[in-house]
Amino acid sequence: MDVTKIRSDKAAEIAAGQSAKSQKAQGRAPLGTDKAETTIRPGSTPERVNISSEASLLAEGLKVANEAPDVRTDRVAALKAQIKNGTYKVDAKAVADKMLEANAEEAKAGRA
Repeated sequence: MDVTKIRSDKAAEIAAGQSAKSQKAQGRAPLGTDKAETTIRPGSTPERVNISSEASLLAEGLKVANEAPDVRTDRVAALKAQIKNGTYKVDAKAVADKMLEANAEEAKAGRA
């Protein structure tokens, strides 16, 4: 049998079948089952990009995070008002606890 005479479309079909089996064995959805975008240019073969549902979810989460304000202006305004009025109280025990916790973490990491 002359291996060089295998048709390219048949080879692609075999490769796609093996890829699907491999992905199924790994517990992932076979290629082509997720969202896909196809681009066809004149004189070329279609290009296909598969985007997993996890990647789509991550992209949506990133979009929501980027649209969220960096500063909670309502909280900042309330704290400024408390400071101005003299009603802002610092919980010294909570501050000390956080300082000790941070120091312990640094010591554990070998930075202290």
